Amino acid sequence: MTDHDAQRIFCIVGSLRSQSNNRRLLHEAMDVVPAQHLCDENQGLKAVPPFDADDESAVPGEVDEMCSLIAAADAVLVATPEYNGSVPGQLKNAVDWASRPFATSVLRGKPCAVIGASPGPGGARSAVCDLQRILERSGADVIADTVCIPEPRSSSTGATVCPTRACAGTSPPYSNRSSPQRGVQRTGTRSNHPNEKRRSS
Repeated sequence: MTDHDAQRIFCIVGSLRSQSNNRRLLHEAMDVVPAQHLCDENQGLKAVPPFDADDESAVPGEVDEMCSLIAAADAVLVATPEYNGSVPGQLKNAVDWASRPFATSVLRGKPCAVIGASPGPGGARSAVCDLQRILERSGADVIADTVCIPEPRSSSTGATVCPTRACAGTSPPYSNRSSPQRGVQRTGTRSNHPNEKRRSS
């Protein structure tokens, strides 16, 4: 199979820190991608300027490059940290740019998956659920299942799998009084735990 035949996955890390846990998580995910897929990692999130509708008539070069990579990909994989209970500003800003113009944006109909890591017990679950909702509002085809890692560790232990439908809050919230067992678990809601603050990347 040639590179031309392979499906391309565009990967985005929501943290700007070079040694972030989410960058490590994304690299682990890229390592297990089947051979018929190629992964391209975005390195320029920090350079994307703040969204300004006045600039849409002359889109900045950094935005145009990012959108071109998304357009050329067959799917998008995002690894997000959780800052103050939600999505980091620079990641939300990138989505705002990529979602324009709404009717014909590079995100419209694009398969997108979201994963995340955070030292808090919810494993970035609030940010993951928020980003899934934002991407869905942007017209993306959001993949329901995700992986949330509650602390820096191998994804083979301690992972929490939380489908999008679980973000509605239909079961008791996660609490560190009930520590997760080893292995992958399905959970019911996003976390409102006070430890899920701006200290994860």
